[in-house]
Amino acid sequence: MTAIKERDAERAEPLPGPSRPTPRRLELHRLLARRASSRAPRRPAGAATVITAWALGTLSVLTLWVLFFALVLSSLQEAHGQHNLYAKFREQLSKQTAPLGGVIRPGSPVALISAPKLGLKDVVVAEGTDSGDLEKGPGHRRDTVLPGQPGASVIYGRATLFGGPFGSIANAHPGDKITVTTGQGRFRFVVQDVRRVGDPFPLPAPANGGALTLVTSEGASIGNLWRPQHPLYVDAVLVSKAKPAPTGRLSAVPKSEQAMHGDVGSLMPLVLWIPLLLILILATVWAALRWGAWQAWLIGAPLVAAGLWGISETAVQLLPNLT
Repeated sequence: MTAIKERDAERAEPLPGPSRPTPRRLELHRLLARRASSRAPRRPAGAATVITAWALGTLSVLTLWVLFFALVLSSLQEAHGQHNLYAKFREQLSKQTAPLGGVIRPGSPVALISAPKLGLKDVVVAEGTDSGDLEKGPGHRRDTVLPGQPGASVIYGRATLFGGPFGSIANAHPGDKITVTTGQGRFRFVVQDVRRVGDPFPLPAPANGGALTLVTSEGASIGNLWRPQHPLYVDAVLVSKAKPAPTGRLSAVPKSEQAMHGDVGSLMPLVLWIPLLLILILATVWAALRWGAWQAWLIGAPLVAAGLWGISETAVQLLPNLT
């Protein structure tokens, strides 16, 4: 009887309720919740955001590459161009086929200039003064006579980019000597003065005499490549006997060949270079995924480098020609 009562008492006792969670258990729940939320799939960015990010990144990389090309690699291109022009002009002098005046094809070598005190030593001068012509060295303005002929001869040269062949002519002093060799012989000039914007023009050359003006820019810097401050002129007079000038030279040159102007005509080639570079990059990536990385880059890397070089060279031609 007693055993039956104890059993009934045990059944009558209330069942224990749920235990209150401890602080450690609460902290464990919070940690598991944070991990679950961090593993939840994130909402992908919109297509417009991705395209904008890629466009800005690509533009930044291209801008940095163009600056690197202009400040570093352009001097290599100028040195290569000078080497080829020097070999060609020396051959023409030996065969007496160097151009003497009249209408001369742009890019053709026409003179060799040396002036140790001005930082010039056997520098080849080519015909033409637009931005593209001055990438290989100094250029002769086509509506003036060649050095050593009666009248005024004008030669442009860059101050900073593409080796900056005229970067030191601002240090010229009256009496400094300049020697110029053309197909008509060797001519000696003596510097009269260094002239800036606002200074008076030099006296005109005598009827049978000659003059030479070297033109470059002043005030250009890394942060001011797009707009140098003003041109600089070095005026010299011929002290040798002038040789006759053939007729037929131009009476004027287009705006792109005048001082401190860029070549706006380079915009169209630049527009064509950009999609071509994009196609080359996409083709290289596709080939790397299909054939293998090193095989694709072995072929694609030189093509992409050529595209970058073409874009940079064309973009720099938009800058002032004397920069």
